[in-house]
Amino acid sequence: MLKGGGGVSNKKSKDISLIALFSAIIVICALITIPSAIPFTLQTFAIFLCLNILGAKKGIISILIYIFLGVIGLPVFS
Repeated sequence: MLKGGGGVSNKKSKDISLIALFSAIIVICALITIPSAIPFTLQTFAIFLCLNILGAKKGIISILIYIFLGVIGLPVFS
């Protein structure tokens, strides 16, 4: 019997969860505006945070999911 249960399946589930979580974080940060002479959002911060924590491949997948959500009509773009 295998000990530790899961293995590859557990890692895939964790990756999918993190990618979805960071897509949601990008959406939330896009809605937060910091007022100044030139107002800006935290979307750029969320993008770089996503790429740093998830890595290039998973980070880009998360960003593409965010873009896809906007393309299908959800109001996620700031």
